[in-house]
Amino acid sequence: MSSLQITVAADKLVWVLDLSEQVARQLAPSGKFFEATLASGPLVAGDAPCSWVSSGAQLMKNRVRIEATAHCPGGSGELRWSPAMMQRVPNSFQMLVLAHTARERIQELIFEHGQETLLLALSWPKSAQVGNTGFTGYVGMGIQHIGAAPNQWFSTQGFQLPDGIDHILFLLALLLAGTGIFETAKTVTGFTAGHSLTLALALLGWVRLPSRIIESLIALSIVYVAIEDLAVPKPSRRWLLATTFGLIHGFGFAAALTELQIAGDRMLPALFGFNLGVELGQIVIVLALWPLLNYLGRLAFFNRWGKKSSAGTIAAVGFYWFVRRAFF
Repeated sequence: MSSLQITVAADKLVWVLDLSEQVARQLAPSGKFFEATLASGPLVAGDAPCSWVSSGAQLMKNRVRIEATAHCPGGSGELRWSPAMMQRVPNSFQMLVLAHTARERIQELIFEHGQETLLLALSWPKSAQVGNTGFTGYVGMGIQHIGAAPNQWFSTQGFQLPDGIDHILFLLALLLAGTGIFETAKTVTGFTAGHSLTLALALLGWVRLPSRIIESLIALSIVYVAIEDLAVPKPSRRWLLATTFGLIHGFGFAAALTELQIAGDRMLPALFGFNLGVELGQIVIVLALWPLLNYLGRLAFFNRWGKKSSAGTIAAVGFYWFVRRAFF
């Protein structure tokens, strides 16, 4: 026997199923969630199809937890699950999947937008307690969250803005000052130190702030840095500014993990893996932006008009986000 448990943010699942929250709460005890998620696509072990034998769903304050058990003939090899719902989920969709067999060997994976099939090993080493894909799954989740993965920019519908575009614009505003490589490294390090601290504090549950406040402050941080680009010819101590605002962005990064309700011995792999993914994604973004900005900084036209128009545009977008997030 093989068991699956998924945990997903309630608002995202309601969106996928095209239900109102009130209707979703009425349907939670029924088989509606199970039929539209776990049972909505083929589940195959090796070459043999599995059959679902039991299921249950619980709708909590901000998430849905679905548990189901399947009978898989043979019980070895590779299990492939292709739920149809993954073809219509939003870019920000992610769910935590825990899977185990009767031998109680647990695997932990992140199933997210861009994936259509989840692969699970049915024969795990006796020493295995958490699947090796767990940590790497959180690394990938961090890369996705900051918007550094290609599938965050392109989908089957074409070009799209990633969910992490606010963090990317913040980094762009920081780099517009046109500092050298050493100052850029200090700025990026400061941002890393700031968001790593609050990410850990929020995920461990030691400090919690309402998401509306955090998202609004992230937007204001973008506005502040962009206005400084407009008003100050050569901003100094950008590393200190990056560290300060990094504390705010860390709470935003933590939101992606806290809604999965990770606990117990899965906490540290999730924390370090996700943070590593954010850092790797940040490095990719900086390596893509800095050479271009460094080149443009040598052009008189960009220094006279391009830099100011870029900063003004970023400030306007940040202010728009602030109004949307704070008042709507």
